[in-house]
Amino acid sequence: MSKIFEQLQPTFDSVNRNVERIEHRMNCHMSWCRDMTFQASRYPPRRIIFCTKQTGLMGFHLHEDRRFDRASFFWRGCPVTPAHAALIACEATKHNLNVAFVGDLDPWDLFIFLSLGVSLFPFGVDVDYVGIDSNWLQLCRRNGNGIIKHHDRLIDLDPFERAVLRQLQKLPVNWNKIIPRGG
Repeated sequence: MSKIFEQLQPTFDSVNRNVERIEHRMNCHMSWCRDMTFQASRYPPRRIIFCTKQTGLMGFHLHEDRRFDRASFFWRGCPVTPAHAALIACEATKHNLNVAFVGDLDPWDLFIFLSLGVSLFPFGVDVDYVGIDSNWLQLCRRNGNGIIKHHDRLIDLDPFERAVLRQLQKLPVNWNKIIPRGG
């Protein structure tokens, strides 16, 4: 995956600036997500997980699931800044682990994923896209307190997300190499 992020380095910065301008122009300031939250594993982690939503995907709490007992979590609903990348890289290199990204397949979460990968590349930390695919949806259905119905509905993209999608389409990204099958 690191080759993909290396190739994106030159073009991602300009796309990131474009998204910031779009955000400002559309008055879609994401001030609610400017901070990053970190929850360290009690024991040396087996996984480092970056989530775009603090309550996990579709409303269930990842840290309440026993499968994630030995995981360190980072939560941030916006692109990663250099300072955030340094903090994440410190945890990843300390434990010699990649970062697992958990997010939706909407343009904003995909943009955050790319910002995470591009920002961590200089530190030698790789990022794996692990959600949301069929396994995550199954986990959400089991633990999501009825939030996901059996016949999931798609949510229309708002104008800001459509603008972000147009910016993502400018990037030389082969999404089939990033997103696992079954999603």
